[in-house]
Amino acid sequence: MNLLDYQRAVTRVSFDLEPSLQDLALLGDETRWRMYRHMVRGRLQGMAELAFTRSREVVGELAFAASFSRFLAKGGPQSPLIRDVTSAFGSFAQADAQLLASAPAYARDLFAFELAKWQVAFEPARYPVLGEDGLRELDFEGIPVLNPVLKRLTLDRTTLPFCDLELAPKGDATCFDLLVYRPSHNEVRWWAIAPFFGGLIARLEQGQHSLAAAVRAVADEQGRPVDEVLLEELATDLTLAVQRGVVFGVRD
Repeated sequence: MNLLDYQRAVTRVSFDLEPSLQDLALLGDETRWRMYRHMVRGRLQGMAELAFTRSREVVGELAFAASFSRFLAKGGPQSPLIRDVTSAFGSFAQADAQLLASAPAYARDLFAFELAKWQVAFEPARYPVLGEDGLRELDFEGIPVLNPVLKRLTLDRTTLPFCDLELAPKGDATCFDLLVYRPSHNEVRWWAIAPFFGGLIARLEQGQHSLAAAVRAVADEQGRPVDEVLLEELATDLTLAVQRGVVFGVRD
């Protein structure tokens, strides 16, 4: 047996729903390899349980474990880093029809929220600094510079109790925007934002728009006049965004 065949057999024994007797015989010492399988899967699933604690509570331990087994069998780890394997499972779970079929409607959103927190916590980033590379304090003519690990989610309001939020921004919409981000001191935070500011962040994520141009575009999209009420709301949100490390300033 050459090295490639050996590696493939080890992978199948580790990640198939059930290891084949043929692979176990090929590797030799079935008891040893079943123990190895148990250790590998236990380690990977343990990290997933840590990342998706609340999601696991909602869908149930057995359903969560079954989904993780399907994830391993249908592609499994594509990275040597456990944190990346955990992220990949989060994406898989959001599309796992068998898992979601008997779960509450908000389970998909909950997986998305916990996945964003996990990714933001570990994603490497270089944070912009005022005065460097043309970065200056916020004004309407410049192009806003967002937090490099910012993630924007659109969630159903029924997900709120699981997001450590007392309430979402006021409005009749069933959904709200949530920003998940990590300020420069490495603590993951999240912030439920009003619809207009959510639209503004979405617009800024799309490309190089000045703040003034982005505000006008979102106002047109949402049918809101650029009046004193809107400008006061915007001033409050932008101030908070700078204070919280969501927006770092602007560049030309």
